[in-house]
Amino acid sequence: MPPHRRGWRDAGPIRTIFKEAFRAAGLPYFNPHSFRHTLAQQAQHQCRNYEELKAWSQNLGHDDLRTTMVSCGEIAAYRQLEVIRAMSKP
Repeated sequence: MPPHRRGWRDAGPIRTIFKEAFRAAGLPYFNPHSFRHTLAQQAQHQCRNYEELKAWSQNLGHDDLRTTMVSCGEIAAYRQLEVIRAMSKP
């Protein structure tokens, strides 16, 4: 395993931390993977170019940018229109 990937063997310890934190806050539990998915989706709004998107992807621990792109899901139709229109402006 590469040095930057060392750590817990599985998500068990982080799940326990999440469960305790949600319980203490009186909130319903969301698993760690749901947060990773949310972070991947947030890339649509935060990343302005390929380099930023690649850095975001690597920060999620993805070796392949396609993994992040699949996690992002589809772009909402209204947002797709905004992006395409913005591309036509100088």
